[in-house]
Amino acid sequence: MDLIPAFYSEIPRIIKSGKLDIDVALIQITPPDDNGYCSLGVAVDVAREAIERASLVVGEINTAMPFTYGDTFVSIDDFDLLVQSKREPVVYDLPDVTLTIDQVAANVASVIKDGDCLSFRWDRCLMLWFRTWPGKRIWASIRFFSRMPWPSW
Repeated sequence: MDLIPAFYSEIPRIIKSGKLDIDVALIQITPPDDNGYCSLGVAVDVAREAIERASLVVGEINTAMPFTYGDTFVSIDDFDLLVQSKREPVVYDLPDVTLTIDQVAANVASVIKDGDCLSFRWDRCLMLWFRTWPGKRIWASIRFFSRMPWPSW
């Protein structure tokens, strides 16, 4: 196992460059459709790059993995080995909203203007802020950019 000091966003480029050898890629996928294509589900980070560079690609066909659309399709033929799984995807429970979180959320919301563009990384605190931000009506005109899926409340 290697520790690669890099920003998360740099990992796909590092894998594509060939500077990082991948012996085995363990990739969780949905069951294949009628045409033999699986979805990477929620694993749309570096899975495709790992599949392309690994010497051995193992697909974990997980019936609990949600089928997602976009650049998430892979052929069942891309895998050297397949295993079955029914494990539920990992989810993280949010902590309770505290007075401190409410105060920070109000301060952050006070500097966001209609039409602003926000770029961020997900963490528990940020998700709590979204749930407590006053003036949610302006969300329709604010653009959010993130590599992570958008939560549903």
